[in-house]
Amino acid sequence: MGRKLTTQEAADMLKVKASTVVARIKRGELKAVYAGKRYVVDESDLAAYLGAPDETASLNADIAQLEHDKKVTDLKLAISEGELKLAENEARKKGIADILQQQQDNLAFKAQMDKRAE
Repeated sequence: MGRKLTTQEAADMLKVKASTVVARIKRGELKAVYAGKRYVVDESDLAAYLGAPDETASLNADIAQLEHDKKVTDLKLAISEGELKLAENEARKKGIADILQQQQDNLAFKAQMDKRAE
């Protein structure tokens, strides 16, 4: 159920006079509830009268789609973060391997220089 509208609010939305809305209610064209001394029109009934799809169902579908999209985005982000960590670890490993290789090269060079000095 939508929010409750006065006949004047419904008339403003329909771009007619409030008396026209009351006439349509009395003819059974537009659903309304008689509350106190006036009619009250449910917004979803007005939407149905206009031939519009139920706004609540439409909004719920939109919300469900957005929640799904957020889950997918969060999952993609988690995967990207995981891939980034793996890449960083590989870079660290490569960096360490490069440093070790440089040290080995330096030791080998120093050994060659020591041999030449003898």
